[in-house]
Amino acid sequence: FFELLMVAMEKSSTIQKALVIIKPDAVNFHCAVIREILIRHGYTIVKEEKICINRDRAGEFYAKHKNDPNHLAMVAHLSSGPSHVMVVAKANGIADLAELVQGLQEQYGTDEIANAVYASTSTQDAKHEVKFFYPQVSVDEIPTDREAQAFVQERLKPTLVQALTNLCKEKPEQPTKWLANYLLANNPNKPKISC
Repeated sequence: FFELLMVAMEKSSTIQKALVIIKPDAVNFHCAVIREILIRHGYTIVKEEKICINRDRAGEFYAKHKNDPNHLAMVAHLSSGPSHVMVVAKANGIADLAELVQGLQEQYGTDEIANAVYASTSTQDAKHEVKFFYPQVSVDEIPTDREAQAFVQERLKPTLVQALTNLCKEKPEQPTKWLANYLLANNPNKPKISC
């Protein structure tokens, strides 16, 4: 029972990345306030920039909404001026973001299209949308402290303990170089190649 509870707790605190766009209707007057609200709600801004999204790019971004009667209006609005595009991260960030963005849209938006803020609504959307604007940003979920500690204990510690033990026994003149060479030669993740 306790193991299942721990697994559930781990899953519930997964740090997720999502895309947030402060749209052209809000970027000039509400950008700083919206950023501050995101930060106050526990989001870390991983990457951000103010960009102009041209009509073709906006059409690509909103491609999943192509059957929506508002599709052309959404594309026109997103390409109507500069937007502030951000990648944000937080534990359970995507679920929390939906509720937060709805409040921001009600407060700062003027209608269904000029609704101030866009945000990823699912893990799958977040991965696609972050990569759309920032292909260099990793969209993998960030491991929790417990997951990182488990990785260190299971994967790194045994190799490092063995390496440092051998280093102490050998006492080489250039210990850093010796350690680097040892780790390269004894990397347990190195593929096995046979001739």
